[in-house]
Amino acid sequence: MYKINRTVACIIYYNEMDNDNLERCLKSIHNKFNYIVAVDGAYKEFPHDNFLSTDGSTELAKKYCSNVIIPNREWVDEIEKRNSYLKRLCYGDFVVIIDSDEEMIGGIDKKELELGDIKDIPECFFYDIRLTRHDNVPPYNIYRAFKYFSTMGYQGTHNALWLKHNAFENEYLTNSIVPRRLITGFHFEHYQDERSKQRVLDKGIYYRKLWEQEKDYRKKYGL
Repeated sequence: MYKINRTVACIIYYNEMDNDNLERCLKSIHNKFNYIVAVDGAYKEFPHDNFLSTDGSTELAKKYCSNVIIPNREWVDEIEKRNSYLKRLCYGDFVVIIDSDEEMIGGIDKKELELGDIKDIPECFFYDIRLTRHDNVPPYNIYRAFKYFSTMGYQGTHNALWLKHNAFENEYLTNSIVPRRLITGFHFEHYQDERSKQRVLDKGIYYRKLWEQEKDYRKKYGL
């Protein structure tokens, strides 16, 4: 049987102190997880003068996080940055991915998490989280929680998580495993609009390049 080793929150950030988003996010997950890992740094295609945060974001992260990953160069892309926190996880971790402009409302109820058997088709190892936005978009479910295996990794797009395990015959694109269960013990509030105009422009430049880079892969796998 799969047993939960610890609950883990993972977050990526870069110069997030132009608003209260990062602190709100970190406070909302503080004391709700056994372990919190955060990753600093800019992407190669993201407009930046310094690839490390210079506005105090890292100092703030260190107050709340178990491990803050500080790179020695800019990240190639978001896939590389996300894979960097997967390397800090252990088999048996229940993992929740939260963005720095989101707030976690509620907490984890371990009784809600199906443990299942490793021999089973792994529907019960992957979960959706309800997300409420502050820009008149209706709430929707997002795939952001899973039970960790050491053979997991992001590839193809920044949100495509693959699993290969010797108990399974095939490699699984975990995003496509249906049905995924919906966690009801907590949800996310999303504050995307609460950013400086320059930050919005910079992210727009980056994501246009990112989507162009990933478009064929997204089309192939329906992402």
